[in-house]
Order: sequence, then C-alpha cells, then structure tokens
Amino acid sequence: MLQLDFKDAASDHSASLGPAQTFKFSRSVVCDESRGHVLATYRSDQWEIEGSLYTGFQCSRPSRIYFEDATGRRSYGCGPFAGIVVTRGALHIGHQLFAHYQNRTQLWHCYALSSDWPVMILKATTAAEAYAAA
Repeated sequence: MLQLDFKDAASDHSASLGPAQTFKFSRSVVCDESRGHVLATYRSDQWEIEGSLYTGFQCSRPSRIYFEDATGRRSYGCGPFAGIVVTRGALHIGHQLFAHYQNRTQLWHCYALSSDWPVMILKATTAAEAYAAA
C-alpha cells in the first residue's frame, strides 16, 4: 500500500494521504483510484488538502508509474522505484528528474518516455521488485 506524505517547505505543517493501492493524478487532482474521490488539488505550484497548502510530497513505499492518455490507454510501467519525491510539480526518482507537471497545459511530461500525458498513475509494488531494480 502507498502513502503520500505532504510537507510545506515554509513550516512544519504536514498531511498524509492513504494508504491506497493506487493514486491517480488526473490533470490537477489526485484521487485514490479505487474510491475515485478527489483527495488533493494542484494549483499555483502547491497541493491543497482540506484548505491547507503544501509544496510537495514523497512516497517512500515501492511503486511503479504509468501514464494514461485521454482515451485511457496506458504506457508501459516505469520502475519499480523504491521511492519518489515531488516538489513544485517536479517528480524525482533519487536525484533524477523523471516527470514534471506543466501548469499551462495540465499535462505530465515524462522525460523517460519523451511525451506528455493527462494522467499519471502511481501503483504499489513489492519491496523485492523495487530493490531488485535498483
């Protein structure tokens, strides 16, 4: 199961989303894919959760990343990764920039795939898979 840990760079304020098997980042919102309801909204380089703002989040649990086009077709799974960090829309795997959310177009640009996508999916995987790939 995944958990997203949100933090505000200017304060000690934090929040967590999850646990969930899959988080779906559809344009400017994030949902627990199994429940479908909006958990957070991204605007002006900040995540809003229940009225509080956060500059980024991390997920330190093993996961794979998929992207989806407007018709629902998915990319192949990237990863598995031991953890991810997202700050101001920039998604890093370790020290490498992997994807970036573009406010103007509301699309995720994946550098590994050299393409833009309206949906990014973060899906739980096993620790053994993530550490074997590292």
